Parts: sequence; structure tokens; C-alpha cells
Amino acid sequence: MSDTLAALKTALAPKPGMKRIPLPLESYEYLSPPLTQKRLLNMFAEAAPDDSRTAAALVATAGLHPFGITFADGPVTALNSDQPGIIYAVAGTHFWRATRPFPSPTFVVEDLGEIGTPSGADYPQNLMPTIASGITGCVVCIPPNAFTCTHTGALNQIGGDFPGANSVTYLDGYWVFTSNDIDGNFFCSRLLDPTDFNALDFAFTDAVPNVARRVLTLKGELWFMGDMATEIWYNAGSSGLELTPGTSFFPFRRLPGGVIPYGTDSIKTCAILDGSMFWVARNGTVFRSAGYKAERISTHSMSGSSMSG
Repeated sequence: MSDTLAALKTALAPKPGMKRIPLPLESYEYLSPPLTQKRLLNMFAEAAPDDSRTAAALVATAGLHPFGITFADGPVTALNSDQPGIIYAVAGTHFWRATRPFPSPTFVVEDLGEIGTPSGADYPQNLMPTIASGITGCVVCIPPNAFTCTHTGALNQIGGDFPGANSVTYLDGYWVFTSNDIDGNFFCSRLLDPTDFNALDFAFTDAVPNVARRVLTLKGELWFMGDMATEIWYNAGSSGLELTPGTSFFPFRRLPGGVIPYGTDSIKTCAILDGSMFWVARNGTVFRSAGYKAERISTHSMSGSSMSG
């Protein structure tokens, strides 16, 4: 029996030979050409269990396959698919809506009209289109202007008391905007109405001296990406005052401990993926949020390339 067990262990033992090279685990670009050849494009690596045949599995990134929609006016600079069956896009200087009526497999594409290009007092690299889709409609912000439409209606520019904005997001029935002033000011619309604003419905991301560059929604919270820090705010709720017509109520509060001492002056690098926020800090370091902390995910060579570029 012992001879049989020994023979079985010998048969199952790893075979000698060339060691596997973990190419997908090295996805950064370095100055040395031999090391640069290990750069991984259009794929990302997920660590595999210890008893797997390989150390990692390659997973395709989004956008590798055609989606079947064409926006004819130019390159797409903003995209939103939060509303089931509807995709909103900024392409060129026009706003588009692609709707897929159930059970049709194809999309019906509508050109909702001219919206212009971003402009304002901020640096051009900190101006970009943003789209926020809610249960009653959609808002697209083209700094300093904003436009809105229902999910089946026409596009109209928000006017009246609208003070101007640099970005927009949606949370719990509110459209939240960062101000187009170079400060930490932000404001929100009335509940379920992106065209109605009150002069008292504003606040400042002032945990540290900061400039609120962009606001995004992550896990039911507002993430304000600023120059010097990232602040997280939440909907604190109320006694129902916000449901009373004509009553102003500001629902958002800063999360206790919700200040991450790493901001960004490049809002185009901010992205939500895999339940985390990713961004490039002012020093060129790439961070990923881990709860309410910033976890560095870039190598020193990547950070150096970002700073020099």
C-alpha cells in the first residue's frame, strides 16, 4: 500500500520545466523596453485561487464588442445607462437618447438637439459633460449650462434660478450640482424636479480648503472630488419637510469621517468600477477607494509617467 501511495504522489507531483511567466500581473509601462513589453491592454487580471493552474484570469474590459448604436455627430464624450432600456450620450455638440422598446433587440436613436460645448472660468481640462438619469427624467450638464428632458420628451435648457454648474449627479430623487464658481459650493434641485431650485439649497465642501471639481454617486452617497480632498456626503433624511410644496429643505450632510485627504485636479480621471472610486491625485498617484480610505494602486513608474506627462 505504501508503494502505491508513493507512486501516486510521484505521478501527481509538479512536472519539472520552464516556470510560467506571470505576464498579466505586470500591466504598467516602464522606461526599459524589455519590461514595457509586459504591458497589458484591453484586459485586466483577477487573482485566481492558490490551487488554480494559473496565478490570474484575464477578463475583458468594457467596450471591446460593438453595442449596435451609432451616434452620428462626433466622438462620444459622456454616456449614461442608469435608466433601464435607455442610453443617453453626448456626441459632438448634440445630446442623444437611444431607447430599446421591449422586446425589440435594437435601439431607436434620437437626436435631442444642440447643447454646445463646456466653457467657464475653470481650466479647460477640468470641464467636461456629465449626465445624471433619474426616475422622472435626465439632466445633462455642459458647464455652465444644464439641460433636462423626461425619458420620452424633448430637451429643454434649465433656466430661471439655475446658477450654473460644472457637474451633475442623481441621488434619492435629487439632482446635485457642483457650482461653476472656483470654490467648494454645491447645490441640489427640489425633490423629483430638476428645473426647480431654491437659493437656500446649497452647501460647501469645506472640511479643508478645497475646490469641488466634480460630484459622483457611489453606493448611495455623494462623492465630491476636489483639489485637496475628497468628501463623502449622504442623505440625512428629514421629517417630511422636503415633501411640502414651497418648503425648502437641504437633505445632505457630510459623513462623519468622510474626508479622504487625496483630491484631484483632473476630473476626467474619476471613474466608478467594481464598487469603488478610481482617480488620479495631484501628484500623479492612482488611487482606489477602499471603504472611506484611499488605496494606492499605481506603481512608482506609472506615477512618474503621469507627472511628467
